[in-house]
Amino acid sequence: MVSGEATVVNKEGLHFRPAGELVKACKAYENCNIKLCANGKTVNAKSIMNVPLAGAKMGQRVTIICEGENEEEALRDILSRISNGFGL
Repeated sequence: MVSGEATVVNKEGLHFRPAGELVKACKAYENCNIKLCANGKTVNAKSIMNVPLAGAKMGQRVTIICEGENEEEALRDILSRISNGFGL
């Protein structure tokens, strides 16, 4: 298991489009469990229903936890995407 933090840069936080981009990126790592932690909540980062529930806002630090196949690669990729605003 590996974890790391990134700052949310999207104006609307991890809501709607950014949440969808996060879920899509996480689903690419089929054999890796990926969790998003924000505001005292830990949610499945592969679930479009759960990611917005974490309530991550612009400027907030979030933690990503990866466990499974290619966990280090997944962590680097996801943290990079969050830090870069998913290109949106």
